[in-house]
Amino acid sequence: MTTDAFLTETQTLFTARLNASHPIAAEALRPDIRRLCRSRNAAIATEAGRLFGALERRRLGDGDAA
Repeated sequence: MTTDAFLTETQTLFTARLNASHPIAAEALRPDIRRLCRSRNAAIATEAGRLFGALERRRLGDGDAA
């Protein structure tokens, strides 16, 4: 993983976490979060997976997560 890719993924994850409480922004970021779940960086992939799971639970009405 290059430094540029790492910084881009980190910035995308940070932006997603900042906007997770806003339903429209969270929905718009879903494709990027799914892409981050497949990151080569295990820490980014893990955090993206947690965020995606929380957003999906909220979207499906199974709790107020994220």
